[in-house]
Amino acid sequence: MALKRKLSTSTLRDLVEEQTNPVKEPQNSPLDLANRRVKIIATLGPACWDDDKLDALLRVGVNIFRLNSAHRRDGQFEALVPRVRAAAERVLGREGANKVKVMADLQGVKYRCAEVDAAFPDGVPLAAGETVTLALASEADKEAVCKKGHIVLARTRDQIDMVTSLEEDMKLLLDDATMRLRVVKVDTPESKTCKVEVGGNLKPRKGINVPGLDRKGPGLTDKDMEDLECLLNCGVDIIAMSFVEKPADVEEVREAMKKMRPAADAVFPKVFAKIEKPQAITNIDDILKASDGAMVERGDLGSEFGNPLAVPFYQKLTLKKARQHGVFCIVATQLIEHMIRHLTPKCAEVGDVANAVFDGADAVMLSGETAMGVDPVNCVKTFRAIVDEADEKRYMFLS
Repeated sequence: MALKRKLSTSTLRDLVEEQTNPVKEPQNSPLDLANRRVKIIATLGPACWDDDKLDALLRVGVNIFRLNSAHRRDGQFEALVPRVRAAAERVLGREGANKVKVMADLQGVKYRCAEVDAAFPDGVPLAAGETVTLALASEADKEAVCKKGHIVLARTRDQIDMVTSLEEDMKLLLDDATMRLRVVKVDTPESKTCKVEVGGNLKPRKGINVPGLDRKGPGLTDKDMEDLECLLNCGVDIIAMSFVEKPADVEEVREAMKKMRPAADAVFPKVFAKIEKPQAITNIDDILKASDGAMVERGDLGSEFGNPLAVPFYQKLTLKKARQHGVFCIVATQLIEHMIRHLTPKCAEVGDVANAVFDGADAVMLSGETAMGVDPVNCVKTFRAIVDEADEKRYMFLS
C-alpha cells in the first residue's frame, strides 16, 4: 500500500479493512528478517541463551544480541559470543551471519545500597515520614549492611563522591524510583540524615538515583575497565556506555580501547551513548556528534529526572535529534514487559512500541522479556509483528 498518499476517507477505510481482516501471517525467511529496517535487540539471559533458543530467536527476527556487563561472570561472555556467531552462521549462512551483531553495555557509574541485614529477608522497611541515616561504610567495617534506620553504601570511588556531594533538600530515588528520600541534615561529609517521603522495602544492592547530581570523576569505573577488556577479547560489535553526561564520556571509552589495543591496525567496536541522565539531554547534540549511536534508556531516564512524565518528551526529542544527526538510535526498556510473565502484550505496550517506530527508532530492545521471560521466542515473534506493521505505516506520521 502506498503510504505517502493523502489519508482520505477511502484510504482509511482500506486500512481498517486490512486490520480487521488480516491476511494469513507471512512466512519470512531469516535473511528477509535480517534485512528489515528496524532492528530487534534481544538481551541474553538464562531463558534464551541455549543453542536451540538462539537459533529460534534468529529465525523469528532478532538482529542484535545484547550482553549486560552488570551481570557478567568470569568466562561467561567468552563462551557465549562464539555460540551467538555459530548460531548466526547456522541460521543465516556464512554470508548472512555478519548481519547479526553483538552489543554489550558498560555499567558506568551506578550507585547502589549495600547488602541487607539477614533479619530482613523481605528488605529493610522504610516508612514514610521517618528519618534514616544514609552513610558510607566505614574503613573499619567495609562489610556493613543496611538495617532498620540505617542505609549503607560501599566505599567505592564513585559512591564516596556521591555521598560527600549530597546537600540539604537533595532527593534520592531508590529501586527504580519506587522509594524517595530527602536530605534534611548533613551530619558529616560521609553521613546524611534523610526523611523518607515515599516508603517501601529496601532490598539488597538496589540502585540509587540522585536527580541533578553532577558526577565528579570519570565515566568509566574500575569494573567497566575490566569488562571492556573482556568485551574486546570477545570481539563484540557495539559498546553501549551507560550514564553518559557529556561527549567526553564517549571519548573516554574510545581512548581506553586504544590503550588496550595500541596496534595501528586495531579494529574497535562502535560506541553508543545511553541517554538516561538530564545532563545527557542538555548536551544531546554534542553527544550524538561524538557517538556512533544512541539508546534512549527509559527506565533510568525517568529515575534520573525523578519524574516519569519526562520520558515521552525526551524519547521523542532524542529520536528527532538522532535523525537530524544521522545517528542510529535505539529505544529500550519496559516496551512489552507484560510478556516477561504472559504470552501476549498489553494493548498500551503495542502502542508504545509502534510509537517508537513512528518516531523514527532504528531499533527497539527487549530486556527481561527475553533474558528471563516465560517464552522469549514468542515474545520476539510478537515484537517483530508490531515493529514491521508500524514501520510499514510510519510515513504517515514521520515528518
